Amino acid sequence: MPSLSDVMAKHANPVEMLRNSTIGMYVYPVVTPEFRNWRVEQEAWRNSAVLFDQSHHMDELIVEGPQAEEFLAYHGINAFGNFNLNRAKHYVPVTPNGHVIGDHIIFREREDKFILVGRAPTSNWLMFCAAYGNWSVRIKHDPRSTSRPEGERVLRTHYRYQIQGPDAPKIFEKMNGGPIPDIKFFHVDRINVGSKKVQALRHGMSGAPGLEIWGPYDDKHYIHSTILEAARDAGVDLVQCGSRAYSTNTLESGWIPSPLPGIYTGDGMLAAFNAGRALERPSAAAVAVAANLQVEAARSGFKARVGVASGPLAAGAVGSAARRAFTVYGDTVNRASRLEAFGKDCGEAILLDAATAAHAPAARSLGLVRLRGLAEEIEVYSLLANISAISTAKQNVAAARGRARGDGI
Repeated sequence: MPSLSDVMAKHANPVEMLRNSTIGMYVYPVVTPEFRNWRVEQEAWRNSAVLFDQSHHMDELIVEGPQAEEFLAYHGINAFGNFNLNRAKHYVPVTPNGHVIGDHIIFREREDKFILVGRAPTSNWLMFCAAYGNWSVRIKHDPRSTSRPEGERVLRTHYRYQIQGPDAPKIFEKMNGGPIPDIKFFHVDRINVGSKKVQALRHGMSGAPGLEIWGPYDDKHYIHSTILEAARDAGVDLVQCGSRAYSTNTLESGWIPSPLPGIYTGDGMLAAFNAGRALERPSAAAVAVAANLQVEAARSGFKARVGVASGPLAAGAVGSAARRAFTVYGDTVNRASRLEAFGKDCGEAILLDAATAAHAPAARSLGLVRLRGLAEEIEVYSLLANISAISTAKQNVAAARGRARGDGI
């Protein structure tokens, strides 16, 4: 099976690959594409009121337990000190290197219980972190509707509706049986929808105040019909929004795009030698690790690039009481990163700066190079690693793959 790197290598660049993909456009699941037509539905959240059915296209993740807050704070950029009950906020989890995974809307239902709603990669990352780490948390995952096998009946934990537009307050008052509470932005309160008490989040995605309401999925049809009846009684032309127009609302509201999760981007690993722990020959140790890494990568059947630089740097712990990590930074760190990136351009697996090459007898000079982001040219060296060991490892991987396919060797 080809890897993502193999597929990308067949195209001039990732943009060209994605634009010519035969997968087709993304379609929001289950909800009808158009109830009237997408133009009328777009106009509704500006001119009257619109009803969005958000019950199907987002994952829902419940995180609870004694360490729920500590777990979420550790894996995200958010502070939880002022995140009280019945509040919501954008939650942005990141990798240990600080690369963004995605975003969820997070709700605090109890001191030890949080509900997160959003895209699948973020849910998957948090489930991985909970399984991999030693956290006292319980995770319940309700995947988006299209994540389920074909042929199954669509059932979710919660329905989720959103009512937006300048005429939306008239509908709220009618279905609540009177004025609704004055809910602050991104706060949660309870209102009536007919005979049901529902949770309501105050926000605005259309330039006017709106509410997002949710409750048990078994109540979905009753809630839907009650909202439509309340709109008729209030004399409001409430337009149901189909899946085709729904995504365009995010452009108006300034919602962040779907980023490529950070597990696929940025530096895979950063190692510091002689930082925090004294080594007699740190540059030589780094060179040895780089060479051994190439051998192990070849044995596992994948490629790796390494940049090694030697020199002064700053090292220490950064962060807060909720999240603290050891890090290094400075010109030496930046130079190593630039060397690793240049390896892709010149086809070399291990690149060294001059200070490191002095401790690597097998290094050969590639001459002076102006690395991206550096003001001056530096001499760049390629490390001639254990070619024999790497070649043998690659042959063993190829033989193993051939046996898996049933090919003769």
